Amino acid sequence: MKYKKIIKDLVYEALERDFYEALVMLDSNREKNLTEILDQIRAVCKITIVAVIGPAKPLSLYKEQAKLRIKFLRIKESLSEDLKEISQQARKIDGVYSFRVLTVSKVEFREN
Repeated sequence: MKYKKIIKDLVYEALERDFYEALVMLDSNREKNLTEILDQIRAVCKITIVAVIGPAKPLSLYKEQAKLRIKFLRIKESLSEDLKEISQQARKIDGVYSFRVLTVSKVEFREN
């Protein structure tokens, strides 16, 4: 039981320091499958979770907008550098028109 507590403490310590959550507005091509675009966003370095908040809204015949919640690991010296890199990588995905970060907050893990 002693080792279980030590391992649990180490995991919580590792998780607490550098994880962030952001709300993102994604504009994408309606002709592309949104699920496939989200899968590609999940493959972007540092992003661990991508969840859609509500249904995507059509903006025009070829464009739709979805609000996302992403969780990511901060690696660079500053949070703004990580956000810039994540946005640049996401905009390179085929079908993504824009990837705008609305809010960012640090993820707090609590021991149960």
